[in-house]
Amino acid sequence: FGPFFQGSVLSYLTPRFLPFAGRCLTVQGYMEIIVNDAHGLPDKAYLSLRAGEIRKQVRYKPGECFEFDFEKLPKNLVVDVFEKVGCAQVSLADLAAAGEGGTVQLPGKHGSKMVLGMTVKVRSSQPFPSEKKPRISRHQAAAEAQSYLQAHSVQKVLQGMVGELLTKHPEDPLAFMTGYIQEQRIAEKTSQLPPVLVVHTHEHESDEEDYLPDWANRDGMGELEYPGFASDGSMPLPDLSKSHSIMACVLSEDPSLYERLKDERTTAGTSLAQCIKPGIDNKGSKIIRTLGLVATDEHCYDLFSDVFLPVKKRWHSLGLIDCKLDAVLDGERETTVPFAANAASYILSTRVTCSRNLSGLRMPSAAVRDEFQEAERILTGALLTLQDELLVDGDYHPLHSSSSYAPKPKGMTLQTERELEANGQMLPEPANSLQLSCGYGRHWPHGRGVFTAPDSSLTIWVNQTDHLFLSCSGSCDELWKSFQNITRVEGLLSSYLETQGQRFATSKSLGFLTSDPTNVGAGMQASAVLCLPYLSSDQSVLKGLCRSFGLNPSRMRFSGDKVSKDIDKQQQAWEVAVARSHLMKADAIVGCLARGCRKLVEIEIRLSEGASANSFFPGAETKTPEPERRRTTFPG
Repeated sequence: FGPFFQGSVLSYLTPRFLPFAGRCLTVQGYMEIIVNDAHGLPDKAYLSLRAGEIRKQVRYKPGECFEFDFEKLPKNLVVDVFEKVGCAQVSLADLAAAGEGGTVQLPGKHGSKMVLGMTVKVRSSQPFPSEKKPRISRHQAAAEAQSYLQAHSVQKVLQGMVGELLTKHPEDPLAFMTGYIQEQRIAEKTSQLPPVLVVHTHEHESDEEDYLPDWANRDGMGELEYPGFASDGSMPLPDLSKSHSIMACVLSEDPSLYERLKDERTTAGTSLAQCIKPGIDNKGSKIIRTLGLVATDEHCYDLFSDVFLPVKKRWHSLGLIDCKLDAVLDGERETTVPFAANAASYILSTRVTCSRNLSGLRMPSAAVRDEFQEAERILTGALLTLQDELLVDGDYHPLHSSSSYAPKPKGMTLQTERELEANGQMLPEPANSLQLSCGYGRHWPHGRGVFTAPDSSLTIWVNQTDHLFLSCSGSCDELWKSFQNITRVEGLLSSYLETQGQRFATSKSLGFLTSDPTNVGAGMQASAVLCLPYLSSDQSVLKGLCRSFGLNPSRMRFSGDKVSKDIDKQQQAWEVAVARSHLMKADAIVGCLARGCRKLVEIEIRLSEGASANSFFPGAETKTPEPERRRTTFPG
């Protein structure tokens, strides 16, 4: 039950609008509201209805009629339900005679007593006239409106949104504005979190005070899961008609899948509800489809295959519907095909990533504190033991305030954190409800960290979305070198783990297993940041060409990292990534990126020399732009 009212002996039960079965007969200046029946009310409940400024309250009984007189027909009806917790009949004459010393005693629940101090002053035998709302001047109304906008930062958000809208010119302005407001809302909630005072006592830096968010009390960042759909399977499957994820489409077509599997548990103890929670908590939109599904351990792919397989199949069929993808592309041959001499002017950077999970441990989407720490222990032990030139002299930096890594019980220093952020190597915290409902923020920042290698282009994250995330960046001419470095480090780690009785999670039919079901198989991705002014003048042409080369394009998000700082924001920068399937081999993924980028640069150069886009993409000038396809880094 909610809080007690101060001036009454009633406890407030339902502070919201209640649906009820009834009918309303409206006459000029008069209204009757009849409550035919009700369900779920406590015994001896009181029902209160307020229409406009008039409130009527009575003990509930079926068929109760509430009569209202009004000068203007009210817009809304406020319905409250109360429960009586005490009652006493008192003489008004006695209270008035007692002056300021009048008291009323009431018996409460469980033998308790309640005492009210009351003073009654009667100055008229007539009812007191109702108070009229004071008239507000136009100047006062404007001042109050301005104060309200400033107090809630509404004006600042709207100005920022319009500025971004006019700068980026998105194809769907409404979807862009919705996403911008949601991001600002999350940022505002984060800034309002109570700080916690932390004193650092590292020997190699002076004592300093730093205010950190109270992670344990942030939704989805502490011991408890993110609020929403229960991951234990105790809640029924909700109405998914307004949910737009691929998972929601599959379960809407066959709800019996959930009923049949909701009580099943993997050997690690995870449930189907935990896997579909991202798609239940986040409805998504028709424009930007999300997966709505996250893997929790290596066994869920088999136990819940009746859900995972159709979701994964539908995701790839939609994502690859107009994409020409060569799953058996000869990556070795692509290494011998050079880029154009001035390709670096168009291909600003390339990146190859690799994700792996340890067998026998739940993935970060479902891991508990001990599992985060165990994965960190195993991987850091391997990284610091291997004597390879790519890893030797490297160092591991647990996230600031993490206590899971014994050599650095307070985590990385603030100076190290700033340096990693400046280099674009810092492991980011989950920033939205989608990532939090996937479980990626649980027990933050426990067990998370960054391994930095002597070669600054190689970065390794521990316990982000997967136990291990390898990333290697460079120029277009360094694409294959990045790929070789990634596969070399992955191979060294895999061999070392086998000597320790460990291995990476794999499946004979799917390949390497990741928390993102769309990333299984090679568990690798290749991407590049491109600056193509001529092609960008017609986005439908650029997108069509990218798709024909097996690439997914998206507008570059300027995040403040090293790559973003080198890009003129007035230019049209795009990030392209390979539209993969689990059948693609690792070298074929990188080869697809190399071939696609090479062809895009060749077309861009020819356009700059005066060629027509129609010669590369017939009908380009009349092709209707399609909604931008976006694939999130995180599942869901």
